Amino acid sequence: MSDRIVGGVISEKNLVGVLVGLLQQDDIDSATHLYEEGGRAVAEQLFSVLQKGDAKLREAGVRMYVQARDFARAARMHEQARFWPDAARFYEEAGDLASAARCWKKAGEPKRAARALHASGAVEEAAALYQELKQPDARATVLARGERWLESAAAYRDAGNTRAETDVLRQVPQEHPDRVPAVKRLAEILLKRNRANEAAQLVADAARDNEVGRTDVELHELLATLFDQLGQAGHAERVRLRAQRLRARQATPESVPASEAPPPEQDGYRFLKQIPIFARLTLGDMRDLYRLAAEETWSPGELIIDAGVDAPGLVILIEGDAEVYALGPGGARHLNSLGPGAHIGEISLLSKSLTSARVTASTQVRGLRIERDKFEMYLESHPSAALRIYRLFSEGLADRVRALSVP
Repeated sequence: MSDRIVGGVISEKNLVGVLVGLLQQDDIDSATHLYEEGGRAVAEQLFSVLQKGDAKLREAGVRMYVQARDFARAARMHEQARFWPDAARFYEEAGDLASAARCWKKAGEPKRAARALHASGAVEEAAALYQELKQPDARATVLARGERWLESAAAYRDAGNTRAETDVLRQVPQEHPDRVPAVKRLAEILLKRNRANEAAQLVADAARDNEVGRTDVELHELLATLFDQLGQAGHAERVRLRAQRLRARQATPESVPASEAPPPEQDGYRFLKQIPIFARLTLGDMRDLYRLAAEETWSPGELIIDAGVDAPGLVILIEGDAEVYALGPGGARHLNSLGPGAHIGEISLLSKSLTSARVTASTQVRGLRIERDKFEMYLESHPSAALRIYRLFSEGLADRVRALSVP
């Protein structure tokens, strides 16, 4: 760039002309420096000129935009040229996820479009697209983020994921009208697990504290049935009388006695929270991650993870014990014993690598598994969570490197 350009004062009109000249000469560094010093008006005028230019000029303009970190205009330039994938990627860099989704659709990438919509908070569009893609778990996740709990729970139920369905139903606030149907379904699930006491507690709370629940005859009749199963005939009779009065609309609701419930069955959520790379996730992001996990069981002696294969994702032990072995020329060497709360495969979620050890169940084991492809979908649809996870991963890696360098 000449001294006149660097030191002189240039009008906006002349500045645009100088920028065009530099781009025509393929002097991207000088053009970037000058572009960064210009204002919004110059940027818009230049963009208008580049739109009308030839392919070579537009390509040089995109390179300048990228070097100047003006990803939004780089995306607009690619979109105008119908380079849909490039446009979508730059829109993502610019944080314009709605525009990114539009371009991913035009590029024939509906999965990436759905993830962009999900991340942008466009619940309706993302859910509809996940429905078309036949991805019920992803659809259920976005519905839950939109606080459409009953629809989310139904989607998880259709996908056969009762554990995630249960978790979503528990998120419905006590005062919300959806709490009553959520509690009825939760009671049904808990009864199948022989947890009538916990079901009675949930139903009693809803019948007492929820505005809709206080006058819901069916909910009271369900509570009476539960009290019968628990051998609390007196409570059952009082609740039935109340249900009759409600049905006849002759009385106002009164408090329903609650039974003492045992603590909820261990579901692995608190263990997932304890994994270092998830330490800074928000409650909503943490819940979405938890719902991706599938519950699995292993019998004594059964292989949980083999060595030297594609990593199957993250495994968290909820109940039971497992043994870790290194395989070498001399055979298997015992490395460690694992119990409830232990996790395996954290690094494999963030890097494509082969497993380094064999893990075998030594007792009956129950655990959760988060598959890598589902985790990648989660990262793309939860950019804030992805940033926090990678930051913690990098910090942990740096700590390990420093520890190795200490004499």
